[in-house]
Amino acid sequence: MNAKHLAAAALAAVSVLGVGLAAAQSAPSARPARPMLFERIDADKDGRVTQQEVQAWLAARFAQVDQNKDGAVSLEEAQAMRQGRRGAERPRGVAHVAARFRAADANSDGRVTLAEVEPMAAAMFRAMDANSDGVITKEEAQAARPQHPRRHHRG
Repeated sequence: MNAKHLAAAALAAVSVLGVGLAAAQSAPSARPARPMLFERIDADKDGRVTQQEVQAWLAARFAQVDQNKDGAVSLEEAQAMRQGRRGAERPRGVAHVAARFRAADANSDGRVTLAEVEPMAAAMFRAMDANSDGVITKEEAQAARPQHPRRHHRG
């Protein structure tokens, strides 16, 4: 599996938690600006994200999404997290969360544990660490960000 496919698989798993360093830059929107994900993960604010910072942030985020505190995230919890961030959910968004949830559920038991997500996060980290120095810079995170064509909304 090449780095691009590995990163895509990792992103699917990690996105169940609403995580993705590749989302370091948010698209402009009418909503108030939130701190960029990169900056939230960079705990010591040195402009570099280490594997340890990712693991700590991932564990904290997992705990937030695991609403019933049973050590696993259900599809319902993953969908509730997304709805909480986005408001009313479109059917396509629900299907998107379900597909990513299935990709993250390594043992197909209907629950995603932190142990299932951590290897994918580590793989995504390695794929994004372009110079293999053990840290991800903003530039590396932005370079790894998927390029989407601009969407034109009808008014």
